[in-house]
Amino acid sequence: MFKGNEGEKITVQEAEKFTENYRKSEKTEAIKAEFIGKDLVEEILGQEKCVGLRLYFGKSEEGDLNIIVVGADENGNDLYQGIIAERLPPCPPYCGASSPLLG
Repeated sequence: MFKGNEGEKITVQEAEKFTENYRKSEKTEAIKAEFIGKDLVEEILGQEKCVGLRLYFGKSEEGDLNIIVVGADENGNDLYQGIIAERLPPCPPYCGASSPLLG
């Protein structure tokens, strides 16, 4: 099912439009993005049988968007008994100085 090459590259213009659509659908103070460090990504991808990442959307107890990251195998099965990441630094307040994706 999965080979590790799934997904498509998109242009910055497409990314800008998608993030703008999201911002327009949410309240002004909503989380726009989250950051995950290279070390944690490599640790998840380095698990036996892992060919990619699955990102789940969730909500905190306060109702804020959060993203849960788990490895997946070639059959699309979550490696839920391995490393699962969350509590990623949100943007805002942890946003870069400038990006066309922030609007």
